[in-house]
Amino acid sequence: MSGVVQPAKVPCRARRWLRLSLWLSALLVALLCALPFGLRLGAEYWLNDQPDMSAQLGDVDLNLFSGSLQLEDVEIYHLQQRVFAAKKMKVAINWWPLLRRRLYVEQLIVDDGVLYLTQQQDTPLIIAGFSLADGSTQEPALLLETSAAEQTSEWRFHSGHISAQNFHVCYQTPAINMDVVINQLAVAPVVSWRSELASSFSADLVVNGGALKLEGALSPFAADTVVDTSIGLTGFKLDTLTKMFDLSGVSETSGTIDCALQLTVSNANGAARSMNFAISGEVQATDLRAGIPQAFLYRLNSHWAGDVTLVLAPIPELTFDGDLVLADVDLDLLASGLKIEQPHLAWHGKGAVVGDRLTLSADLSLTQSSITDLAKQRQLFSLKQLDLSALSIDGLAQINIDSIVAQGVQALQRGAEADSSHSVAIERTSLSSVTLAEMAQLHVTALHLAGLKVDLKRTINGALDLQEWFPPAADDDASEQQVESLKEPHIETGATFAVRVDEIKIEQNSQVRLVDSTMNPPVPVTLNDLVVQIDDLDSNSPQHPSSVAFSSALGRYSSLTVNGHVKPFLRPLGLDLAGTLREFNVATISPYSEKSIGYRLQQGQMNLDFTLPIENGLMAFESDINFNQLRLEALSVADEMNAAQSIGLPVNLALSLLRDRKGDINFHLPVHGDIGVPNIHIGSIVRSAITQTLHNTVMLPLAPLGIVAKAGNMLGIGNALNFERLVFEAGTAVVSKSSQDYLANIATLLSERPQLSISVCGLFSEADQELFMLTESDVELVAKMGRELAGQRAVVVKEQLLREGGIETAQVLLCRPAAAVVTGAPGVDLVLQ
Repeated sequence: MSGVVQPAKVPCRARRWLRLSLWLSALLVALLCALPFGLRLGAEYWLNDQPDMSAQLGDVDLNLFSGSLQLEDVEIYHLQQRVFAAKKMKVAINWWPLLRRRLYVEQLIVDDGVLYLTQQQDTPLIIAGFSLADGSTQEPALLLETSAAEQTSEWRFHSGHISAQNFHVCYQTPAINMDVVINQLAVAPVVSWRSELASSFSADLVVNGGALKLEGALSPFAADTVVDTSIGLTGFKLDTLTKMFDLSGVSETSGTIDCALQLTVSNANGAARSMNFAISGEVQATDLRAGIPQAFLYRLNSHWAGDVTLVLAPIPELTFDGDLVLADVDLDLLASGLKIEQPHLAWHGKGAVVGDRLTLSADLSLTQSSITDLAKQRQLFSLKQLDLSALSIDGLAQINIDSIVAQGVQALQRGAEADSSHSVAIERTSLSSVTLAEMAQLHVTALHLAGLKVDLKRTINGALDLQEWFPPAADDDASEQQVESLKEPHIETGATFAVRVDEIKIEQNSQVRLVDSTMNPPVPVTLNDLVVQIDDLDSNSPQHPSSVAFSSALGRYSSLTVNGHVKPFLRPLGLDLAGTLREFNVATISPYSEKSIGYRLQQGQMNLDFTLPIENGLMAFESDINFNQLRLEALSVADEMNAAQSIGLPVNLALSLLRDRKGDINFHLPVHGDIGVPNIHIGSIVRSAITQTLHNTVMLPLAPLGIVAKAGNMLGIGNALNFERLVFEAGTAVVSKSSQDYLANIATLLSERPQLSISVCGLFSEADQELFMLTESDVELVAKMGRELAGQRAVVVKEQLLREGGIETAQVLLCRPAAAVVTGAPGVDLVLQ
């Protein structure tokens, strides 16, 4: 039996292992088949177990061999509000690179869904109902215990192809509501271990109703360029950000933003701490509207086209180069009470801001600008066109402008109507070579005003109508203190703003018109064809004189010229001027004489030569005045008497005394005074000087004739002046020797003033009567002889005057001899009329 062979047991053991392997494989297959279902149930259970959460998952497809997981019909609710949904979600991972510490995502897809992100004030961000709050304040233990060797072994990743479409993201905070619809998103893989590889991306989004398109490349691990993308934004509504603007203090924000930009983000010069943002393209804002407490913008359209570079570094830098256009600007400056309207503004230039230093070079033009006073509803300022050429700014050290040209300038509108006139208008204003140094020294090479029109009105209360645009003057006490401080000439010291202008010129049909409504009727005074030139104005040299040349037509036929120099920056003012006024029609200013002396200026022309020096506040005005064919008429007897009393004789008689053989009146008028005296009234000084001058001028030709009394008052009654009596020898018609010279002086007066006339009245005196009574006792005969003698004496005087020459017969009028016997010396009485 020992030869019987026993059956082998190995195959039986192998069958057992085979069966076990088959069972294990079947179990593994069953587990793998059940895993997606288990994952779905587990995920649903866990989500539904969260506070205030509920969830629903559709199909779950898991392939561990390919590393893909796909979820379909996912919905998550928080407080019964859907916070996440996706029709399809898929992620695919390559397992083998994990062995080399590389997370290799091959694909990430999200389609047809929605995601809500919310955050309340001072609370963590909530994503799809899940808070990002971390209750722990300590670092995780694993992180704390990580060895240095492990820290040097970094994980790297491959992001895979990321795509999303028809996905809606809502971000809500108390300050902002963002609604982003991802129509299409595609991102190529980002590979951390291949820094040179650029990841392309494209996005078609709708952000708060505005279409946003992005297309570019991303290189987050490159040494230089990080992002290079085009940005296209269309129809973005600012009113969707109302909450954010309201919390920032900006109200009623609205408008539309459009842009087409190319953005490049890179490390500046390879520095890890510096980022360079380069933006080129166009940005357009339409119908912008916003308000703050100090101002309200009703409308603004703007367009920018150019390049902007921003370097974020320890010292930040901003550079820009392009064109900016602002249109339809309607801005209320509520704090200032002004409205600014700017239909068009164009800016072209480039500049840079490095730290706090600005450099800039640009050209600027604007049209149809206006500034309106909101309270008055009238224009304060407007212009048709402004061109600013070659603006150059170098920090605060230097600001240069090659030229500034403004056309159609108007200022200080009189009425609220659109066609209401302005007090000031300038056809063209130009400034050449404007320099502002250190924000303290302004230099202008030339300032030219062409077609200046100044239209002023003096109201019935004596103030100019444009004074309503300016704040009231300081009170009298302050004015007196200021005047006292200027009693002596001095130069301002300290850090004051300095102004220097090489040339100021006003020309080309310029005009200044003043209508004085204090007179009845109102008096218009117009300076036509105005030409003014001032040279070498320099506030740093107040003692340096600036030359002045002025010429103008005054009215239709008169002309005014002034030349000299001024010291406008000297305190008190200093000047030395000389001027002429030719053929001025005095009848145009008759209302002034009617108001001041009660006489109407019926006719006459005035010529004036004057000098006006002012030094140390003392004015020494000197003038030579010539009146041609001046005629005055008293408005009333009372006015005539008052004027005669102030001058010392009747006005018309005084004028006759002043006239020469041509009918002209010539006299010298000085006006001296201290302009530094508080509340000085130049008008009263001038009136007093004129009255005194007329009085002295009239006295001058009459003084040799003995018509002026010791008190300086004229000896006359009514419209006549009585000369000293011409003495005759008693009982004869022979002028005494003592009266011959006196009669010669009268002849000179009459010959030089042919408008004067004299009444010659022969007299029969008591001395004549006594002499006649010695030879004749008949009283009636003696009286007859006396009348004849009186007549003879008058004829003798007239004949002698006419023999002197230059005297017309009509100037010497003979009186009817008086019948009465007069007292005093025998002779002839002369009465000037």
